[in-house]
This record gives sequence, C-alpha cells and structure tokens, in this order.
Amino acid sequence: MSTPVIHIGYPKTASTWFFDSYYKKIKNINLLSPESYLSQIRASNFLVPICEENKILVLEHPELTGVKRFIWKNGEQRDIIANNLKKYFPDAKIVIFLRNQIDSLTSVYIYYVKKGGTITPSKIIDMMIEKKLEFGLDFLKYSELLETYYNLFGKNNVHVYLFEEFVTNRKTFIQKFTKLYGFDVNEIDIDFNPVNDKLRLNLLKILRVTNKFTKKDNPLKKYYFHIPFLYNILNEKQYILNNWNIFGRKTITNDLFRQDQIDYINNYYKESNRDLIEKYGISDIEKFNYSI
Repeated sequence: MSTPVIHIGYPKTASTWFFDSYYKKIKNINLLSPESYLSQIRASNFLVPICEENKILVLEHPELTGVKRFIWKNGEQRDIIANNLKKYFPDAKIVIFLRNQIDSLTSVYIYYVKKGGTITPSKIIDMMIEKKLEFGLDFLKYSELLETYYNLFGKNNVHVYLFEEFVTNRKTFIQKFTKLYGFDVNEIDIDFNPVNDKLRLNLLKILRVTNKFTKKDNPLKKYYFHIPFLYNILNEKQYILNNWNIFGRKTITNDLFRQDQIDYINNYYKESNRDLIEKYGISDIEKFNYSI
C-alpha cells in the first residue's frame, strides 16, 4: 500500500476547499469521509480500511488538530489524536497548514456569525483573553502541535505549509503539491474559487442581528425567539447575498477587533512564532506578517 497522507487543519486554512474541490477530484486516492474515522480515532477504536491497490489513503479534516467546532479547549485532544494516528498510520506523511493567527481569528469570527452567532467580536476576544470560553488563544500556538508531530513521525514526514502561500497563487501551489504527493488529478477538473469567502461588512452586521431570531445549535449565542426558515433564507444563502455590493466591502480585522486586542493577540504569539523560524525553519512567516 502507498504511504498514507494525513492532512491536518488548522481550521480556516482552506480545509473545505481541499476536501471538496481538490481531494475529491484525485483519481488515485481513497479519501475517507470524516464521519468514518474522527470519533473512532478519538476513542482509540479505529479499524484501518483496506486501501485499493495502487491508491493512496488520504484523511483530511481540521478536527485532527484536536478540536470540535467551537469547542477548542486549546486542542486538548491533540496528543490523543496524534498518538492514535501514529498507532494506525505509523509511516504516514503529515500535512499541516498554518495561518497568521490574527487573520485566522478574523475568519473564525466570520464563520461563527455564519453559523448563527450573536456575540460581538470584541466581546468574544475579551472572553478568550480572560479564558472564559471553551476555545482559547493557546490553540493557535502552532509550535506546540509541530513539536508533537515532529517527535512522533520525524522531521522528514511532517510537511508544513502556510495558508498565505496557497492563496497567493492557488494553481502554482497545487501543481507543486500534486507532484510532491504523486496525486493523479486533471487540473481542468479543479475549481480554484474559494469555498468560504469573507462576508461583506454590512451583511455580517445584519446576520448577527437576525441570528437573534433563530434557534441554531451554537454554544455561543443568544436569541429572543425563533422565526422558522429565517436561518435557511439568510445564513444558508449568504454566499449569494455576499456578491451584492450594497452590503459594502469585505470584512477585515480592524472592523472586528479593537487595536488593543490586536496588539495583545500579536504579542501573545510572538514566542511561538519565533520557534517556527528557529526550530522548524519556517522563515516565510515573516513575509506574511506573522507576529515575531
């Protein structure tokens, strides 16, 4: 059997695009559905499937970093998952995508609103800083996850990429990525358009208000009363509404967080980001303005 490839998030590093628009188009892989392994790997009761001859087994999901949706708990299941992946796939190639932390938090908040969230962005960040939420800032200290996987799988089997490198030139990146892992895919079959685009600022504000009138399974929200179909009409169709210029420009970090919060977050990750350069040689983070 060919060497398995395990693609680990982080969340908001184009995981959905890779699964739906790229991996599903590759002819010579067996792509496992997340439902078939995530809970089993957490519980240490996974049965490794028999891979078709001459095909590469591929697993890809951001929850492999040790999180479950909005319940990060600083990736407390990270070591459990990592050790079980080593147990089930001892020779696997590990693919890890990172993203500038402040941009990642911006994207996470936008996703939170898309999924029914109502709390203001500055309040969310204050709660994270004060450690009052199930998800906190420590989860995005990337050097800690890298240390875990380097120790388990070895430096040569852990491949680290920056989300920013990918979005700078998607086609060139994918051409190199495809060649490195020996994937058989026709580029003409790949839709390079983003799957989850940033919301326009005014649409984001509108959704945060209308979310107060929909009962959605989201651990961080408040609602007054439930209006049937409101979520289906607005949130699930936001990708259509987001094309309309009447909702203003795309949301940026400064629209969401106070400057003191931005400064705090950037300072919070400096040490971990310096480790990315000094311990793991990921010097390109400087080019993409990671705080160091």
